[in-house]
Amino acid sequence: MANPIATVEPGKKARWAEKYPELGVGPVDGATGLTPDYFEKERRNIFNKVWWWVGRTEELPKAGDYKVKRIDFANASAIVARGRDGKIRAFHNICSHRGNTVVTESPGFREFKGHARGNALVCRFHGWVYDSAGKLIHVPEEEHFPCFAKEENSLVPIACEEWNGFVFINLDPEPEQSLMEFLGGFADHFNGF
Repeated sequence: MANPIATVEPGKKARWAEKYPELGVGPVDGATGLTPDYFEKERRNIFNKVWWWVGRTEELPKAGDYKVKRIDFANASAIVARGRDGKIRAFHNICSHRGNTVVTESPGFREFKGHARGNALVCRFHGWVYDSAGKLIHVPEEEHFPCFAKEENSLVPIACEEWNGFVFINLDPEPEQSLMEFLGGFADHFNGF
């Protein structure tokens, strides 16, 4: 049986060709997809703009519980944490001070689960302390930073949404789609499964 997507009746265009004419209809050079430049374009235009599953809500049952997830293909590390208000949020695992990781990663690291004592995540580099909502709550020797505002130095948030106990993140600072829009009919079809 012929592939209905690849086969086009004589005189007709493939349905995607009308929607995305800039892609053309000719063969694609396979070598193009193997270059570092092409991968960077995919990272920037695809991987960093879609929703990625990072865990289940059951992994973070209590306020202060967190999970750090390394996302190699997007060159990112995310902290997913349950706040005191019960909400699950996500942040880049990067301290606002000097760009060090807040939760230290080891070689070969993929994910790590922990509990923030006192609902606080502490950067080991200079001891900056963030709560599980990402807010900077303590800076050692803060008086030595004369032009400093704590509220401007929180962890950088990552879009985070839940569906049926699954936790998703989107690395785009302003996602073009909500999680439900991204999941489309899949979410309706499998709702409550």
